[in-house]
Amino acid sequence: MSAATTNPLPPGPPLPRSVQTVLMLRYWPRFVSECRRRYGKVFAVRIASLGTIVYLDDPDDIKAVFGG
Repeated sequence: MSAATTNPLPPGPPLPRSVQTVLMLRYWPRFVSECRRRYGKVFAVRIASLGTIVYLDDPDDIKAVFGG
């Protein structure tokens, strides 16, 4: 079984969910910029109260998601 089959989400920080939540709440712009630099235009973060959030940076990807 490949990694793509076991985890269909894009890569993201391996930090615990609670640490990612604190970083998002306290240092949101820097945290997102660092994730974008490290993981590319598409990455996932895990937030305690919201679950997993996938960030998209490419306008074509955003259009594909919201355009159905």
